[in-house]
Amino acid sequence: PQRGRRISTSRTSRTRPIRCTLPLCTGTRGPMLCLLLAPAALAAPTGAALIYCDPVGYEGRYFREACEARGVLLVRLWSTPYAAMLSEDLEDAEERAAIQRGCAPAAGEEAAWAESALSGMAITGVLCGSDAGLATAERLQHALVPARTNGLVPARRDKYLMHEALRTAGLAAARQSVVRSWEEARSFLSTLPPPLRVVLKPRRGHAGLRVGLASSEPQARHMVETLLAERVSLDTEAEGGALCQEVLEGEEWVVDTVSRAGEHKCVALWRYGKGEANGAPFVNFYDELRPCAGEGEERLVRYALAASSRDRERAGI
Repeated sequence: PQRGRRISTSRTSRTRPIRCTLPLCTGTRGPMLCLLLAPAALAAPTGAALIYCDPVGYEGRYFREACEARGVLLVRLWSTPYAAMLSEDLEDAEERAAIQRGCAPAAGEEAAWAESALSGMAITGVLCGSDAGLATAERLQHALVPARTNGLVPARRDKYLMHEALRTAGLAAARQSVVRSWEEARSFLSTLPPPLRVVLKPRRGHAGLRVGLASSEPQARHMVETLLAERVSLDTEAEGGALCQEVLEGEEWVVDTVSRAGEHKCVALWRYGKGEANGAPFVNFYDELRPCAGEGEERLVRYALAASSRDRERAGI
């Protein structure tokens, strides 16, 4: 199940804009090294392999046990962004070299790597253990498991492209602008109705890190300059810049979905309680599991499933 269709409903907006973020699985930064098998050691009774990109999540133990029980080889690889983060804290050259040897193949080299490292084993899928490795995992699955690809869609991670994709598909989306200077940000702020309220966030973010709400130009300028000074995500290949968005007033909902062969199903519906507290604009008060009963709930589910369908259509699948 994918906990990831975040939907903010508005009681005051005529267009009822909706905020939508796609699923991600986050890992933990730390001095962690994972045993990576050399190509000569790769073998499994079933001849099947499962790739685990950035094997740092707590769920790694369950993946390993499940693969061992089924005779499937779990192949651990590092994405380039995560490998760079691990290496920068290491003084031992051999440890840094070991991490580099365990990196995922570069774009265009996936098939040659699989033939050399896995000797023709059937790759059943690709898992990802970090936010930084999502683009790498998506690329590996697209190249090595084409029957199960979800396409190469940066809009799954780029907060600006998410809304533009929804807008292009005819779905409600927030007004927004990517800015690379305070002057560009101030120009966007001038288009918003008074009193000033604007959401500022990294374009390539990581969950809710450095997502802020500004109610004055000095406050907005400080947030914009902070966002432009330093990236939040380890994914350095993503587009930079700060993202300014109109404030969406109302409740926030999450729609959990599962998909197979182009068919999408809703499996759970959550209502999030968020608000201002202790000087912070977006504080989580509760997550409430809700029944999918009622016109409003059904409309939310239809929107989330429509976003999933448009996501696959853009990928041409």
